[in-house]
Amino acid sequence: MGSLGKVKIFKKIKFAIALCCLAGCGLVEEPTYSLGLVPSSFPLALQGKEAFVFGFIDDLFKEIGKVERAQFYRIDMNWDNLDLGLKSGLYEGMISSMPPHLPSLSTYHFSDLFLETGPVLVTPYKSRVHSFKDLSKQRVGVMPHSVAQIIVEREPMIYIEFFETIAGGFANLALGAYEGILAPNLQAMTYVEDLYLGELKVAAGPFTDEGLRLVTLTGEHDQLIKRFNRGLKKLKRKGIYKQLLMKWDLGS
Repeated sequence: MGSLGKVKIFKKIKFAIALCCLAGCGLVEEPTYSLGLVPSSFPLALQGKEAFVFGFIDDLFKEIGKVERAQFYRIDMNWDNLDLGLKSGLYEGMISSMPPHLPSLSTYHFSDLFLETGPVLVTPYKSRVHSFKDLSKQRVGVMPHSVAQIIVEREPMIYIEFFETIAGGFANLALGAYEGILAPNLQAMTYVEDLYLGELKVAAGPFTDEGLRLVTLTGEHDQLIKRFNRGLKKLKRKGIYKQLLMKWDLGS
């Protein structure tokens, strides 16, 4: 049986359970939302952290469910039918790395970003650099043909250096070959909180809006996006969001 067929059965079972609860208890059920997700990887630089990211997602929605008095169910899909499942109404929302840019805004409604993966600026731990302005006439390393290169090229006073691998870029930075490098957020966290702990740090960024969001169809399930965004803000205020990032080794 295909993924879409399984989802249809799942939704019928979920609806039947909800009816039983309402009939047996006489209580109003908490809002229940099903979310499509591809349980393998995203087209993002996850640096082997796929399992950590999915653990984080499960915990995040569990905690948002607590503070918002809602229930979330994850439905595993394949890349080729994730969007189809949303448009077919098999679930109310999907977890996606799709950017909220035109023309997608006419079709989709995006939540706030809940996991940032864009490039960040990494510097020596004792560096006083906090922005590109502090790097005038300094050397900054980037991967060639990357988003990071485009970002640094906008700063005419910075000298661009290229490295071929992320590991090589961090090694060169630690040896003093550059004053800073740009690297994807999750990859940067892997290095600065492990191999180069106390030697390197994330000084600024992320500099793009790349990452993961909850996505619904425009004009449908707006309450889901509103509830999610509100819950996410609550978790950040309470420090729970930061705790989850640290628990799953995704940075602080």
